[in-house]
Amino acid sequence: MDSKKKIKEIIKDWIQTIPLDQNPSEKDYAEVAQDIWALWQVRGEK
Repeated sequence: MDSKKKIKEIIKDWIQTIPLDQNPSEKDYAEVAQDIWALWQVRGEK
């Protein structure tokens, strides 16, 4: 599975875990996406 697709799946799953009443901002999504991407790259180097 191509890693960008995998990351999209992870983000989709993560978005579904957020209670709707929290209504996170775009910035929060961007930060988490960056965290996931950073973790992914670290994992790939091992």
